[in-house]
Amino acid sequence: MKKEKMVAALLALILAANVCPLAFAEDTGKAAQTGDKVEISFKVGDSTLYINQNPVTVEKPYVAGEGTTLVPLRVITEAFGAEVAWNGETKTIALTYPDVKIVLQIGSTVAEVNGHAETLAAAPVLTENGVTMVPLRFISETFGAVVSYDSNTQAISVVKDKTEEKGKLVGAIEKAKIGDSYYGWSMSTPKEMFMEYRSFDGMSTYFKDDYNDSIQINILPIDKDDTFDKMFTNTKDMFKGYTLSIADKGKDSLGNQYMHFQAKDKKEFIDARRYLKDGKWYDIVSTIPVEQLDTQKDKIMGIADTFKLTYGASDETYDLSNVESDGYRTFSDDTYKVSIKVPKDWYQKNYGSTENEFVFFKQSDDNLLNAIHFSIYSKSDSLTAKSLAESDLKIRKENYNPALCTFTDVAQGLYSGFNTYYYTQTISGSANNDGYTIDVFFENGNYVYDVCVQLSADTSNRDSVIEKVLGSIKAEKLDESKIGQIIRNDEDSETFIESKSDKWSLKIPASWKEHKTPSDTGAVYYDKLTGTILSLSIINAASIDATSSNFSSVVQNVINNEKKQYNCETIQDVKKDKIGSESYYSYTLKENNNGEVLYYHTYAVLKNNKVYVFAVVVEDLYYNSKVETVAKGIIESLEIK
Repeated sequence: MKKEKMVAALLALILAANVCPLAFAEDTGKAAQTGDKVEISFKVGDSTLYINQNPVTVEKPYVAGEGTTLVPLRVITEAFGAEVAWNGETKTIALTYPDVKIVLQIGSTVAEVNGHAETLAAAPVLTENGVTMVPLRFISETFGAVVSYDSNTQAISVVKDKTEEKGKLVGAIEKAKIGDSYYGWSMSTPKEMFMEYRSFDGMSTYFKDDYNDSIQINILPIDKDDTFDKMFTNTKDMFKGYTLSIADKGKDSLGNQYMHFQAKDKKEFIDARRYLKDGKWYDIVSTIPVEQLDTQKDKIMGIADTFKLTYGASDETYDLSNVESDGYRTFSDDTYKVSIKVPKDWYQKNYGSTENEFVFFKQSDDNLLNAIHFSIYSKSDSLTAKSLAESDLKIRKENYNPALCTFTDVAQGLYSGFNTYYYTQTISGSANNDGYTIDVFFENGNYVYDVCVQLSADTSNRDSVIEKVLGSIKAEKLDESKIGQIIRNDEDSETFIESKSDKWSLKIPASWKEHKTPSDTGAVYYDKLTGTILSLSIINAASIDATSSNFSSVVQNVINNEKKQYNCETIQDVKKDKIGSESYYSYTLKENNNGEVLYYHTYAVLKNNKVYVFAVVVEDLYYNSKVETVAKGIIESLEIK
């Protein structure tokens, strides 16, 4: 992420970087569930079936090919609660169930399960009466149910008890291995565990069993400052407070560096292995409750020991990867009934519990220049696709540096069959933020959709990425009685709130936030929209030999020292600046710090034997007249008690 900066002393910048070493993945989500139990029972040739013990009359199931029972699609949807979508042109059926998506085609023995091809013993059929008949066993077992057949009575039963099964690795339970072909890892299938969580981007996979044992596989990009030895030390430090029994490092059979730790406390045993490969950390972390250690350790460690940084595609390995043949992943959300394609090397970022916003970033992008934002809001008289496009464009123009940015006006277009309003922004000449943004807005029913695609200047296939992403958008009309009202929660820059200590007070816009708690010596704030920093430092005048007669010289000496120490150039030399009823001395410097260009507006005043210094730090991308206007408004509100 972009590093936060703050000014902490007289006109001096202190850079504070957020460092995050190994983080064991938390339980961030659970697979969706529909009901506790599914039961289907009938005899071949009967037109009455029992679905969850309720009699239902349907077109007769029959046996096709070499013993494959075909049943009406209705049986599946009613029993499992699966969602179904029919494409009349291609004659395909898409069945969606928690963690499983099956695509079938009339007359074809090839099915698609979570993006992977599977062979059917018999193809789906469309009868003369217009009833779709589908293979019962294949779908039921893929959904995690058990299918049994009594040859004497020709009775068929399908049972899925979720209170017992908990969705154990649907579609993978019969495979000896499980893995991810995109990231290139595999291990023995943990058949007695269930997959509690798997992230959309495949960077986090979490297995758990009924004994609360867990195996987590996490893939993390390497920070530019990371070294193997540094991370070994950081990881080892995380086990302080545990009894450490293993702390090894070396190379695996494939030549990849790895580190291995085992530790326990009074509650749990942890086995953590971290591998370094292709610019990523591969972590496999296993935990076992201490009370289960004697009975479960050999089993869990036996699975962890099989983890390898190679996939090795074969019929014995179930591929968890959702990367499609075009190099994209399809993200979909069942609640808001939307889907969109995302490049395979991007990840989904979750912000709290916000449900109506979906955000994706490129994995190797430290500055977050490559992003996709997909948001949904309620339509109203004051909020339409056109009005939202116009207001967003206005906000961007107000906050960005006009010397670096060019914008198009809001125009109309057509994407994915939706009539849209859109505008574009091009950033050129900045220190490290050059890129292109297209922000698209459309309406569907009672809701407005906003899809913003942002790509860095070095994206060689920019147009094709935009075409693929925007051309893939799907959005079904939503039932307002189920979804309800969704209000856009914009940052409020019109309302001002008081920030104070015992000695002074300020009024800052509500869109700003305190970074350092106000005290008698000052405070630090930042703008949530742009990251602009404003600090107040209060210094005893005697400590820097400042008097009313020499104050201008004191400030000039500070600027001279700043220029030497930080290799700054002067944009505006020291001058008197009238803010409200007070006369401040102000100046502006520009610093190029390892490719990052920062502007420093500084305002200083001597009052009651104290020096009040306001320092504003802003990136070149957001350097504009609004920064000075807002800063002066905050400074003018200063009240000394």
